[in-house]
Amino acid sequence: EMQEEEAKLPAPEEQKKIIKELDTGNMVAGETQYLIARNWIRAWKDFVVFDITLLTKDVPPPGPIDNSPIMEEVNGEMTVKSKLFSGYDYETVSEPIWKTLQQWYGGGPEIPRTVIETGFTKRLK
Repeated sequence: EMQEEEAKLPAPEEQKKIIKELDTGNMVAGETQYLIARNWIRAWKDFVVFDITLLTKDVPPPGPIDNSPIMEEVNGEMTVKSKLFSGYDYETVSEPIWKTLQQWYGGGPEIPRTVIETGFTKRLK
């Protein structure tokens, strides 16, 4: 059964291409962005050789998305940790990118955030 799961995944090169095409790179007020723990997104970027096309070491696939490093339990509820730094603890991706990665790898949990405009900076709520 595991092999069937694997078969649904596009090749790493193809995954990279699909995600890069979905990445508009800018946050728009009112849209939803999704938090992904940095360890996972980094493992995925290494796997698909996201930034350097010359790197050819065998990197294992990242496995299911794991947002547990940026979650904590408060009063029996799982919630996002309060002191988190973008780019250090997590990265944000657009909804189409989240849905695509989630479809490929499963895992979670989903952490949607709305982009709000404050003066000249856009940030997440």
